[in-house]
Amino acid sequence: MWFEDHKENSEVILATRVNISRNIKGFSFPVKMSQDEKENVIGMARQVASELDLPFIRTDELDDSAKADLFNKYYADISFMAEDAKTAAILGKKDGVCVQVNYKDHITVESLTAGSDIRSAYRDAEDLAVEFEKRMPIAFSEKRGFLTSDIRNVGTGAQISALIMIPGIMKTTGALSVLSKRLEKFEWNIKPLIQGNDVRINSVYIITNMVTLGVDEKELLDRTESVLNDVTKLERSCRASICKKKSAIVEDQYYKSYGVLRYGRRLELPEALLHINWLMLGADHVKDDEVSLSWEQIHKLVHTVLRRYEEITAKGRKTITVPRERAERVREIVKGDEA
Repeated sequence: MWFEDHKENSEVILATRVNISRNIKGFSFPVKMSQDEKENVIGMARQVASELDLPFIRTDELDDSAKADLFNKYYADISFMAEDAKTAAILGKKDGVCVQVNYKDHITVESLTAGSDIRSAYRDAEDLAVEFEKRMPIAFSEKRGFLTSDIRNVGTGAQISALIMIPGIMKTTGALSVLSKRLEKFEWNIKPLIQGNDVRINSVYIITNMVTLGVDEKELLDRTESVLNDVTKLERSCRASICKKKSAIVEDQYYKSYGVLRYGRRLELPEALLHINWLMLGADHVKDDEVSLSWEQIHKLVHTVLRRYEEITAKGRKTITVPRERAERVREIVKGDEA
């Protein structure tokens, strides 16, 4: 999958996402659309998918296995695939590219990549968005640009976000505040992926651009590169400082965490993320041949733990079987070629 690749800065920037939204003239935004309007948009999108020779999927026709596949690849959220949603997905020819139909906007082209290669991700999304613009009457204002359901995305119609894992920053006093101020400078927002008491333990955050109105494509991409570079530079600095000043602690926790993930039979989500944090912190600093673990394996661990349709929909069986199933998946990844 796209997120398993070890690309530029992906030891900090787990994933970068570009969403380009487009709406069709003459239709209400999805939140206010009638069932007939939704069916009409689905029909129009299906026609475009056919012309582009892309797979078209109605979400109300999917079984749980197919829904899990879309969700686990970050192509769709749970609400997007609700039984009464009248939504659809179009899969791009490139891994990590898809189109959501009738979600927050009529058409949302999504491009995902590991690491911080924002220009490639944006280009992939824009190229596909242009194909829809050629074939649909798109809502556009000469004064404001592309019209979207979220006022913050009006203009380019683009929203850029990144999933980051920053154990170094979280373990360094005052570093998160420094990062937040840097992001504010570029009009970006930061929030924890998982809310609750375990925020500081899991260290997984989402950063998102807040404004596109009055911002052209070049400025948007330049700002994004600056933001991602700042995050990466600060996190690497914090990791290096911690590993230098507390090398014995980092080494000890690195090996303990590897042991738990390699042999554990039950793993709660906070526990799994805690141990993955130590692996990320020590991966480039603990030098020993006893542990054979690549960055690709670490990336797969993170996403397998964070993004799992079967766990979110487990409901009543969550406290019984989910920790065992999570531990089993983690063991298989850590074993790698030994499995």
